Amino acid sequence: MITLMMAYFIMMYSLSQLDLAKFRKVVAGFRAATATMGLMEGASGVLPGGSGVLELEGPPPSPSASSDPLAESLQALAGGITQQVVAAGLGRLVEVRVTPEGIRVSMAGPLLFDTASADLRPEADPVLRAVAQALRSRRELQARVEGHADARPIHTYRFPSNWELSSARAAAVVRRLAALSGADGTRFTIVGYGDSRPARPGDDPEALARNRRVEIVLLRP
Repeated sequence: MITLMMAYFIMMYSLSQLDLAKFRKVVAGFRAATATMGLMEGASGVLPGGSGVLELEGPPPSPSASSDPLAESLQALAGGITQQVVAAGLGRLVEVRVTPEGIRVSMAGPLLFDTASADLRPEADPVLRAVAQALRSRRELQARVEGHADARPIHTYRFPSNWELSSARAAAVVRRLAALSGADGTRFTIVGYGDSRPARPGDDPEALARNRRVEIVLLRP
């Protein structure tokens, strides 16, 4: 189409015998017009083109959480611990959940210790065996064991305060986990919070029992 239009203008020029200066003006105007048409028709123009400036591409979609192998592995590990807890009939005393830190296993006090005591009860063994199994199967995991006491003050020769009591409870759990799992002591950390982090407000028997607890955190690598 452009070639035909050029031929038409040349023909018109030859018929009208315009001078050279006028012809150059006609050609320049034609080129400007066709350049504008080229941008609008856009085989390579800026509006619809494949590489035009208005073509916006967002970043590639990020992988979903379900595609994270580590997250899936931790979920499976937490599921295995939960199954063993339920099979032992301890579901009401133990909570297992996956957090950004890793797997948190919270065990209520009546399962683990008598009041004002840091001696483990045998009823806690099924839960500790389940956690020990996880430590054996995933040797890159480390465990932080947090001891908690209820709000009732204590002052004995062995436990001058709830700080000592909560730390001793965490240490008792670590000793048992190390024996069951065969894990090196460097994989464990002990924390005693005393009564500073209650799980449930109040001083009724149920709140006291919930606050007197130990929590094991299998830390995300």
